[in-house]
Amino acid sequence: DDTHWGWLQGNFREEDLELFGAWMAAVTDHPAIDCRRVGLFGFSAGAYAAVEVFASGLVQVAGLGLGGVHGHGQSNLSGVPASRAQGVTEKFKDFLDRLRKHEGAAFIEATHGTTDKQSCWKEATQIFDVLSERQLELGRPEVSVRTLEAHEQDTQPSSKKNRTHHDYMKASFMRPEFLQALLGGPTPSASSSKRAPEPKKCQGSTAPRPRPSAAPGLAPTPKTRAAKQQQVLAAASPSRCVLPSRSRSPRREPMPPSKPPPSSLQVADHSVSCLEPLWEATAYDLFCKHGFVLVEDVLDPSQCEEVLADCHELAKEIVA
Repeated sequence: DDTHWGWLQGNFREEDLELFGAWMAAVTDHPAIDCRRVGLFGFSAGAYAAVEVFASGLVQVAGLGLGGVHGHGQSNLSGVPASRAQGVTEKFKDFLDRLRKHEGAAFIEATHGTTDKQSCWKEATQIFDVLSERQLELGRPEVSVRTLEAHEQDTQPSSKKNRTHHDYMKASFMRPEFLQALLGGPTPSASSSKRAPEPKKCQGSTAPRPRPSAAPGLAPTPKTRAAKQQQVLAAASPSRCVLPSRSRSPRREPMPPSKPPPSSLQVADHSVSCLEPLWEATAYDLFCKHGFVLVEDVLDPSQCEEVLADCHELAKEIVA
């Protein structure tokens, strides 16, 4: 069901899931593929598809990555029209029951926006808890949960852009430490993950959901400066509430933003030029060692100029 309400009313297509799982298992059996270094990740509807494939046990993976995940159905009927409420909670219960049968992975990481209005945080935590419970039964580590605030998303939420606070795919996955762990490498430090408190009210109950038609097995206002300061002060001293002073301080010009910290990634150690002889073999070795590879000299100078110009235009839109 690829309609707007497909994630609620569509039926679980087990045959499609088995077909996709069989295809993925056949790919991992290829002699050139190290079956011990297979990762599975997806965002939004893709995260739902990934978790269904993972739970099916059809493919053994080293790591699972979820971003903005949602389930099949909903845990409650909040925001659901009465004409579409039949079977909604039952489908979500069946979905969680399927997750309880997964065969585990060495690394599972889930990234979720605390202000996400499309994939509700409350339901996402139920998914994380079920996955973690099964992981512990299998002697595997719990799900590592990363939370993102609104300002940490790929696009700053506003009245015109990212109104559902659901644009953080790059923030979820475009990180070397994640890609390495996903493919069987060392896992990120647990201190880098944080679990957000339960919101008082699900913010995603009435917002539109992602269209799930492409997923296999799938049932077809920013805070003020003062409020932010108060939140920071309260977080610095959780045992007591610290309120900002009522006295007015002299007006000061805003400080320019500091430069981002230098990256610890040595790009040259992960790169190969496609102009070098037998560069494909070198790229394969780098991929096996690090979990990813950067191929240089793919674009000619004119194409590089076009990409640079596009980046400048996008930067103007983001700053505006």
